[in-house]
Amino acid sequence: GMTLSYGTYTGPVKNGYPNGKGKLVYTKSRQINKYDSKGIVAQPGEYVEGLFVNGFLTVGKHYSADGQLLNKISAGVAEGVYEAK
Repeated sequence: GMTLSYGTYTGPVKNGYPNGKGKLVYTKSRQINKYDSKGIVAQPGEYVEGLFVNGFLTVGKHYSADGQLLNKISAGVAEGVYEAK
């Protein structure tokens, strides 16, 4: 895994950023994707799984620490920032 200032990431890395299908467990509260119009914030212990592009979760799911689905994220696609297949 890769330790970030706000969490621990497991998955592919490119140029020092999460890039590809991975999982990120948050250790600090942080907005999941700055391009997300809903501005969803993950709290410590919560995690996301999905497709990362240049460090941003573009498509995926946000879970509570005990594995309950909290949100579906498609920020990058919705905002037209990334084209994710």
